[in-house]
Amino acid sequence: MGLNRTTSLRLIKIGIAFVVGLIIVLYAISRSLQYTRGPSITIFQPQDYSTVSTSITSIEGRADRVNALKLNGQPISMDEDAHFKETITVFPGSNTITLHAEDQFGRSVETVLHIMGSVDFPVKISTSTQKTTIASSTL
Repeated sequence: MGLNRTTSLRLIKIGIAFVVGLIIVLYAISRSLQYTRGPSITIFQPQDYSTVSTSITSIEGRADRVNALKLNGQPISMDEDAHFKETITVFPGSNTITLHAEDQFGRSVETVLHIMGSVDFPVKISTSTQKTTIASSTL
């Protein structure tokens, strides 16, 4: 079998179709691998086991491949880039914050964040006693 112009063009077309098909298959595999990894949560701030000196702080992070995200059991929203930012109250002492994420296939991941609150809430202590008098009137 001789290699003529028609045969050469046919081999070039088959080679190009094979390369294009291979690129499409590799791209589909790389995109589908994202879903096989399941959901993930990354917290930017505050750091785990950090001390917070205010009574209110923000939790910021990113949740990838997630359909539903909850903070201590309450749903929170994310922007189109999968970032979230929620304001929470920090109590004196140890605070445990739980983030729970679930993807479209029902797989879930949970991240627990521990924060130490160093500010005491003001406590009003009364040193005097007050007496309440109820007046009744007769008709």
